[in-house]
Amino acid sequence: VGDIQQRLGQFEKAEAAYRRGLALSERRAADADRACEAAALNNELGLVLQATGRYAEAEQSHRQALAAVLNRVHAMRGLTPIPAIEMRPYHQSAGSPRRVEISTSAG
Repeated sequence: VGDIQQRLGQFEKAEAAYRRGLALSERRAADADRACEAAALNNELGLVLQATGRYAEAEQSHRQALAAVLNRVHAMRGLTPIPAIEMRPYHQSAGSPRRVEISTSAG
């Protein structure tokens, strides 16, 4: 539902749908499907927040999506979860695509 509303430019309704989906997802048992679902929902929510000019909230939502994906990969490899993700602008020369540097931290 949120995807359709987002495409129609109904960002408030899309945001509400994604937040409902995240709330429902949190009630389920923690498993691989839930992690992937939460990552997708957080990513889409971040896109909606970005479209409405709420950049700080969008960044947080995208960080949560990235953390869910990275923690799923870590779980698949038997590694410990990542406690926090820090993204900083990476050196960018004129004409080059924008890149970010990702590191993990304990808090």
